[in-house]
Amino acid sequence: MGDRLDRLKVLYHYLRKVRRLPDLAQPRTFTEKVQVAKLTWRSPRMVALADKVEAKKVVTELLGPDWVTPNLFAGPALPERAARDWPVPYVIKCNHRSGHNIFIHDEVRDLLPIERQIASQLKRPYGGRLAEWVYSQIRPQVLVEPFIGGFTTPVD
Repeated sequence: MGDRLDRLKVLYHYLRKVRRLPDLAQPRTFTEKVQVAKLTWRSPRMVALADKVEAKKVVTELLGPDWVTPNLFAGPALPERAARDWPVPYVIKCNHRSGHNIFIHDEVRDLLPIERQIASQLKRPYGGRLAEWVYSQIRPQVLVEPFIGGFTTPVD
């Protein structure tokens, strides 16, 4: 069931978040089953579904393009600045990470911080400290999509 270090990582993080040890031998709750999956499932299908770019291809093939937010761009790095003619608002993210989205609401004057942030995210693996094998199998890419949600005003 996964290697020993991954098992210890799963136990530690689960205990920290849920305040009890998971039953990995006979998982009953959904969260326990997720922990077992992180340690045991090794399927190329999982990799395709965890990769934000590849998952769109799978969903399009199964359900059609109407079920997928279209890509404005997908590639190994941000394109040259002159090629970034995406309609505002849009979202920049990496396909192998979670929770590191950059929301562009208006025209951006200083692109350097965004470029540095994306370059840094592309270099860093995701999920390793949580024993999430699947993320280590994804070839990092930049993904740009139109923003399709509503904006909310931050509360002070």
